[in-house]
Amino acid sequence: MIIYYLDHLTNIVDYLKDFKKNTIDMVFTDGKTKQVLETPYHSRYCYSPFYQESWSVLNNLIEISDMLELDYLVDHRRVLIDSIVCLNDPSEIPTRHDFEFHVEKLIEAFSVVQEKLKTKLRMLSEGEKLTFNEALNCYLDGCNYAAAAMSVFAVESRLSSLMMAKSNDKNLENYTVGQLITKYLSDKDRYANVIPERHEALLTYSNTFKVFSINPSRPKITRPIATTILNMTFSFLFDETMRKSQPS
Repeated sequence: MIIYYLDHLTNIVDYLKDFKKNTIDMVFTDGKTKQVLETPYHSRYCYSPFYQESWSVLNNLIEISDMLELDYLVDHRRVLIDSIVCLNDPSEIPTRHDFEFHVEKLIEAFSVVQEKLKTKLRMLSEGEKLTFNEALNCYLDGCNYAAAAMSVFAVESRLSSLMMAKSNDKNLENYTVGQLITKYLSDKDRYANVIPERHEALLTYSNTFKVFSINPSRPKITRPIATTILNMTFSFLFDETMRKSQPS
């Protein structure tokens, strides 16, 4: 099942509030009297399927948010990690107060960056968002090769539009992403070096590891390599300097 992590990130504060409300309704509310209780119906409630489904998405969102390079989240990384870990440990959340404390910590942190998150994510076209979201799902499911391939496919439209804006070469629309990367790296002057040098590693990595090849002899894409490519794709897609240089 595809989880729309980028949409969840855009509305992460609402997601957290829903997680809090649903848990209180399911775990800390007397079914007959509807009275909100201080202790749960079961001490290991955080292992229930309904809770784990929401918690797992939140855990993944926190992992992804680290790649967005928002200073506040970087500075408060320890707080985010501590709270999400505690929310999956029965000994840390034995009462409603304990549960709410850690959820509120997360709400507080993401409330600070909510507008910045929305602004960043608006930089993606719908096509980029869908493809990159698929890359995130592959990565979080442990599918390293698919994550690397989908990550680079997510930059295809951006790369193509930047190259066409500088060269007026309409034939580029028919190029695969692999061909685009090869063409750009072999003739950067023609395309006015529209890709900042710091992003060329992403293009070079894609060629070096033959990300688009179905040949079984291609270099193995390990978890660290997939993580590197995913991080570089984040950096590429959210680079405002390249977005500004695109044609309107």
